[in-house]
Amino acid sequence: MNTKQQCLANIHDTFVQRQENLLSLADTLMAQPQATDNDRKGFQEVKLLLRSAEAVEIERELSDCVKLGVMKRDILEKVEKLNEQLVDFALEHINASVTWKAFMKQLFQSKSSQDKSSVLDLMRYLDIEVV
Repeated sequence: MNTKQQCLANIHDTFVQRQENLLSLADTLMAQPQATDNDRKGFQEVKLLLRSAEAVEIERELSDCVKLGVMKRDILEKVEKLNEQLVDFALEHINASVTWKAFMKQLFQSKSSQDKSSVLDLMRYLDIEVV
């Protein structure tokens, strides 16, 4: 595997690992005695999103990118959209003030945009085509 393919494989593997970590975290938090029914419902919704057809399609498309040696811009946008949905689901079920939720949402969206920008910069640096 050349450097470009390894970079793309790392992006794919990072996505898969993140999904698995979030599923495990949701299971762990649901099992906590202090988790309310509303908390458990929220974690179930997050788990459904993590296992959704969209998430499976992103993983498949990232795998295809490794084989092709190119990154597709729309995949990065799909990852960003999935991240936004996860944040929205999580914040919907957090018992916190509206101001705190707004701050957290902005923080997560900023992080997601930064991650996307970093991937695009890396693609340019390694001369990996973004189509």
